[in-house]
Amino acid sequence: MNRVPVLFDFDGTLMATEPAIHESFREVFRLHGDVEDFDERKQIEVLGPPLDVMMKKYFPDLDPEVLKAEYRNYQNAHLTELVKPMPYAKELLIWLKERGYRIGIVSTRRTDSIERIMETADMQGLADVTIGYEKVTRQKPDPEGVAMAIEILGYSADTPCIYIGDSPADIQCGKNARAYTIAMISHPGKEADVLAQKPDAVVYHLKDLMQIIENYEKSEVQE
Repeated sequence: MNRVPVLFDFDGTLMATEPAIHESFREVFRLHGDVEDFDERKQIEVLGPPLDVMMKKYFPDLDPEVLKAEYRNYQNAHLTELVKPMPYAKELLIWLKERGYRIGIVSTRRTDSIERIMETADMQGLADVTIGYEKVTRQKPDPEGVAMAIEILGYSADTPCIYIGDSPADIQCGKNARAYTIAMISHPGKEADVLAQKPDAVVYHLKDLMQIIENYEKSEVQE
């Protein structure tokens, strides 16, 4: 049976990067302002959008390239202690590969950062393609990254696919790509906004994806 491609967002979906994101932003706020300004609202707000978008928003008078370098230097120095796979992420990817699924990652994080984190987590090679921030000209919710991943995986443009993410932009992106969208609820502060995008399915634990993906495949075969 031909398997549909399964595509994932990265931060908050496959990898628990929230502590790394927050501590890295706190470092930038320490260097250029008041760390207390990085309040709870901002802590939720930064989970998903591209890094340069948020830097320009919070520090409009400073060079975003300098800010991003400071952010990345801090995060890279603390990667092992701050970043962990989401529960069952590695097992899920292995389960998919053993069943012949082609796997992609489509993220607003840079590709080299994704690959470094995957290697640190001993998950290198489990994704067949990685589309990071710098590989596309239009970020999510535009479906460019999903379309690019499907093409690189060797599928035709009209091939059905599954896209799994934890932000409103992820669900919008999947819908714009005409994918079967699955919301991964990894942060309670984002749940209402994510559900408002009306994903096709919702999970709170990655292990639950197995049954949903199997059911989706059966429905595709029956059609």
